[in-house]
Amino acid sequence: DEASPWQCHDYVGDQDAHWCDSVGFEAGYEYKYTAGATELCGNCWCCKRPAKRDDAGPTDLAPLRGGPRPDAMQPTTTEKPAVEKGALDVRGMDDLYLAGTGGAVDGDVITVQHNAGFSIFQGRVDSWDPDHIAQFKLLGKTFSFTVDLSRVGCACNLALYLIAMPARDALGQPNRGTNRQGQPPYYCDANQVGGQWCPEIDIMEANTHAFQATPHNCESPTNGQYHYCDRGGCAQNTRTMGNAYGPGAQYQIDTTKPFDVYTEFLSLAGAFSGMKTSLLQDGKRVVLTHESCDSRYLARLTDALREGMSLRITYWGDSAQTMNWLDSPPCGPQACNGDNAGEALISHITVGDSHSIPSAAGWTSDEASPWQCHDYVGDQDAHWCDSVGFEAGYEYKYTAGATELCGNCWCCKRPAKRDDAGPTDLAPLRGGPRPDAMQPTTTEKPAVEKGALDVRGMDDLYLAGTGGAVDGDVITVQHNAGFSIFQGRVDSWDPDHIAQFKLLGKTFSFTVDLSRVGCACNLALYLIAMPARDALGQPNRGTNRQGQPPYYCDANQVGGQWCPEIDIMEANTHAFQATPHNCESPTNGQYHYCDRGGCAQNTRTMGNAYGPGAQYQIDTTKPFDVYTEFLSLAGAFSGMKTSLLQDGKRVVLTHESCDSRYLARLTDALREGMSLRITYWGDSAQTMNWLDSPPCGPQACNGDNAGEALISHITVGDSHSIPSAAGWTSDEASPWQ
Repeated sequence: DEASPWQCHDYVGDQDAHWCDSVGFEAGYEYKYTAGATELCGNCWCCKRPAKRDDAGPTDLAPLRGGPRPDAMQPTTTEKPAVEKGALDVRGMDDLYLAGTGGAVDGDVITVQHNAGFSIFQGRVDSWDPDHIAQFKLLGKTFSFTVDLSRVGCACNLALYLIAMPARDALGQPNRGTNRQGQPPYYCDANQVGGQWCPEIDIMEANTHAFQATPHNCESPTNGQYHYCDRGGCAQNTRTMGNAYGPGAQYQIDTTKPFDVYTEFLSLAGAFSGMKTSLLQDGKRVVLTHESCDSRYLARLTDALREGMSLRITYWGDSAQTMNWLDSPPCGPQACNGDNAGEALISHITVGDSHSIPSAAGWTSDEASPWQCHDYVGDQDAHWCDSVGFEAGYEYKYTAGATELCGNCWCCKRPAKRDDAGPTDLAPLRGGPRPDAMQPTTTEKPAVEKGALDVRGMDDLYLAGTGGAVDGDVITVQHNAGFSIFQGRVDSWDPDHIAQFKLLGKTFSFTVDLSRVGCACNLALYLIAMPARDALGQPNRGTNRQGQPPYYCDANQVGGQWCPEIDIMEANTHAFQATPHNCESPTNGQYHYCDRGGCAQNTRTMGNAYGPGAQYQIDTTKPFDVYTEFLSLAGAFSGMKTSLLQDGKRVVLTHESCDSRYLARLTDALREGMSLRITYWGDSAQTMNWLDSPPCGPQACNGDNAGEALISHITVGDSHSIPSAAGWTSDEASPWQ
């Protein structure tokens, strides 16, 4: 009853926040869960107001709630403050002890069992003492080890990673934490597992089918206490590298046998400037260059690497659905249990200098020879320099300008000497782009056709782009389409006329029919802070835009320029994902880095919430409505809530895992206005698994699987304009209590 005012509701019985958020209408009242993100009924998280009977009669409202993000799904371990410790030999460091549960240590060999968790201490002490947590100071160093994960199958994760442990409190003192979810005292990481944030560098997250390495930076700390980190990080995974890695002789790295891992933490002028992961086995090499990681992003990890980070070893896993971020494809429906979760061995851990990676191809390093700059000849290029290793009596190293090994030169060489062991077969491979940067390009030109678009709550809008059509408020979107919206009818891609949607405190809604948008396809509707800006704050068309329109920018630097992004919908018939991405503070409106991964929520974690057929709450063979609330509190963006509605049923993505401080960084963009972008793209199952696998399998986005979509009834309304269900409607005359 829209006439009724909202009032605070006091929980009774087993009512709680989940109940308030999902109940909708009950016993003559309408309920709304605000999470403190609005002042709808004062300083109260659950509001209610009298409802009135809907003449249409009751319907079936069955809201569902999403689970935690996959990157926060790490199962807990069971270490206690008092632990058994065993001496561990680490070359380059002294007096180290392994502490934890789920395995054993013998000299330099660690046996790691499923659900294990270990940390390393300096000196033998009898408790989890923060002053004795070993600190690995790896800036400018190489960290290496040998691993046998031949029994670590799909959906399992053998993880070896660095964290800035011990966590700190507001006064800068070590903080044991409270609700640690089974993690040890003083634990922290970049996903706030265990309740505390800190920088994290995943040297290895791996099983027999995939190997991933990921640096995660954080916002600047206060007295050593971190408040938010980049959950997704800047990952690189062997899954994008063809026959680089897998179980069997057909792979460069055959995971049925042990192999060596070398991680270089490069520095330039005292700052962390590059990370390079090399996997070596029987003279063969696979290199993860991490070249997609911006040097400014890495530089934020400099202090942690210089001051020292704690080494953590865990072995965990879950279902295929929660672990697909790591290994699907090639992995399918397997779970991490039984024979699929056998023991692993980690050995020969070494901290060495930054050029301590062994040679191959019958040559060995001559450490007495100085490095010198190499001038490319013939078809030699950066890729050649980075992969060749040794050739014709020389050792080559590609620095990408990240070190001063041979001056201001990107390809260095020095004389090599023959290896008595004789030549071996070196066949390095290089990784492709990250899946989240794989969006196929569109083909808009600066001069475009524009059609009038009816948007409720805004005037004089025109749709511009290619790959479909507009008729009133209905947009037909074809595969490989790309559209933006302009204010007024102009004949060029004019930055001053790009429509700005000011959505802070508002609700953005639309109807979508994506019944023909199949697996591996992505019908995307999203906000970006376009036009991009140059260093002087002026609109910047961009140069190498990869087919994107002039002035384009997003949180993955697709098209070459950064800016905040809010993915209202990335979807097909099997999955719906919504993701805010914040950015570091701009300079004169120009952004230099954004959170590529964002704070995503996907229906894939919500059981029978969404899919093709009547068995799902949202049946994607039919149109449904999408309502996104951009909640504000004290003028700041404080909450995002996505509701999918169809035939009286509702699925809600609460985005409750998104920290309010994270969202607050998007306040200015939402207040000043963001451009609306609609695209429809897709690729192979391998590059699109981040969105829809499982449940999707090997399908590709083409042919009949990539049919037309319809988007209609776009509306900008107030923050409480979501329709009712379950036979009740708002009574606006009733006060909230």
